[in-house]
Amino acid sequence: MSQTYEPNLPIQVSRKGDVASNRLDKPLMCSRCGLCYANRREQLPDACVFVGNRYEEIELRLHGRGRVPTSDEDMFGIFQHMYTARLKQPVEGAQWSGIMSTAASMLLKNNMVDGVIVVDNVPGTRFKPMPRVATTVEEIFAAKGNKPCLSQNVSAIEEAEKRGLKRIAFIGNGCQTHAVRAIQDTLPFEKVYFLGLPCTDVVTYQKWNKFLEVVSKSPSTVVHLEFMPDYRVWMKHEDGHIEKIGFFELDLDKMGADIFPDSCLSCFDYANALSDITIGYLGAIMPYQWITVRTKVGEELFEMLRPHLEFTPLVEKGDYHRAVQLSVDMLSKPPRKLPKWGAKLLTFVVRHRGLKGINFARGTLTMKWARNLDHIRKNFPAHEDKLVPEFAKRVLKRYGM
Repeated sequence: MSQTYEPNLPIQVSRKGDVASNRLDKPLMCSRCGLCYANRREQLPDACVFVGNRYEEIELRLHGRGRVPTSDEDMFGIFQHMYTARLKQPVEGAQWSGIMSTAASMLLKNNMVDGVIVVDNVPGTRFKPMPRVATTVEEIFAAKGNKPCLSQNVSAIEEAEKRGLKRIAFIGNGCQTHAVRAIQDTLPFEKVYFLGLPCTDVVTYQKWNKFLEVVSKSPSTVVHLEFMPDYRVWMKHEDGHIEKIGFFELDLDKMGADIFPDSCLSCFDYANALSDITIGYLGAIMPYQWITVRTKVGEELFEMLRPHLEFTPLVEKGDYHRAVQLSVDMLSKPPRKLPKWGAKLLTFVVRHRGLKGINFARGTLTMKWARNLDHIRKNFPAHEDKLVPEFAKRVLKRYGM
């Protein structure tokens, strides 16, 4: 067998919750974070969030305390400050204003790191992810933009080791950050900065192309895509125009019921709680971004960025408790497909009267957690205790789950 492994593990979980044999065939629950493609595959039992989450343990090590129950920390993770901001001078060609790319480049220019683990495109493609170590500012900006596909970011740790780097920055989503934090003490680096991306479901590259064909009138010219807090998918095209389609207008039947992998449907860290700083859009009103500062290292990174940012107040609009409860109640009912006119009307209503700002983030994350807990109970019941962290149980208990 070649050395290019399927990202499988000492434990393979079946949909009935049984433990299968230790095989190298495709696992049912794997985010392809990259740990199993690298030289640290044997550390998977200690690092993989889908074998057993270690949030409470890692947070205690990072912060010296756990999350404050019934506070926003239950949903978003431990944090010091939250902001909504954008760059005063946006980066040309960035997905939004370019805060993440700017933060990474400043670390390199200020000699705080020797390299940054980024996700570039596979040559000849636009969205197929290619994790790599960037050691120049040009390489960092060449990798700008979101690639919403399963990506092996952790595998680039091996490249950084082989190149003898001592201080690195790691850009990744929640499951990837969990893996690296869990084994951080065994890594040969003097310093690791964790720049976190919020993540609300990704797909394989093959299914991503299918998704684009379904949602866009011109899938080959889409350069950036994001599920936005105005309840629409925004697709930026090569000529600069933005195509928009409402969440409720998406034709899920054409995409297929299995478009999202079991790993995303079993995740409880969309906010990337183990990063030093999380930068995304979920809790902001566009065109601003949501910045969550978590650690002393995160404070250092933010203060480096602060002079280059312009701010707007945090917004909290709408009753997210009611929205979540409605979503939870619908889990026990058969799915209902709206007619096209009904989907457009619902999109219009929620855009103008629905959740906004931090309440959009609170509602979105909690509704996805409810969906995921329901998915686990139906498909992996024997593994609920290993997969569902205590903070998620506390939140979902409020809604009868």
